[in-house]
Amino acid sequence: MPRWLAGLTLVKTVLFLCTGNYYRSRFAEELFNHRAASAGINWQAKSRALAIERGIDNIGPISSIVLWGLTTRGLSAKGANRPPEQCISLDLESADYVIAWHARPVCPHEIWSAAPE
Repeated sequence: MPRWLAGLTLVKTVLFLCTGNYYRSRFAEELFNHRAASAGINWQAKSRALAIERGIDNIGPISSIVLWGLTTRGLSAKGANRPPEQCISLDLESADYVIAWHARPVCPHEIWSAAPE
């Protein structure tokens, strides 16, 4: 190991993917980052879209349902002002672990009513 790396802790990355990076992947990113920080583990989540163009009718940078889901769990969205981002090759190459949410069209209310506490 190079001397300049000694004492540094490498942070691993999990990448959450969904269609528009507006609902599912954003909620997963925020929840994961909160839980990882609480547990003191060296993991960080990012989230990206696989087909960002499908979200042209989305209002705001993140779904209000995501914000509500986090708030009901006593959490806040640190990335609430970040707009959805399209996945690029570098995102996939730099991730240690990738999770892609099922692309079946669902009503956002189905997501949260089925989400575990």
